[in-house]
Amino acid sequence: MPLKKEIMALKFAKAIKENKESLVTTEFGDYLFLVLMKEFYMGMDRIRNEARKNLSL
Repeated sequence: MPLKKEIMALKFAKAIKENKESLVTTEFGDYLFLVLMKEFYMGMDRIRNEARKNLSL
């Protein structure tokens, strides 16, 4: 199974739970993934702003 260590860590943190055929996020998991996505997009905004600065030189 790919990502076996990552899935185990998320289960240990109680961010996901496993059903018969799928993985489901818990309420904490929903929050965790929301925060991670927010940080990702904030980082992409920083990269885009730096690229714009370099283009205007």
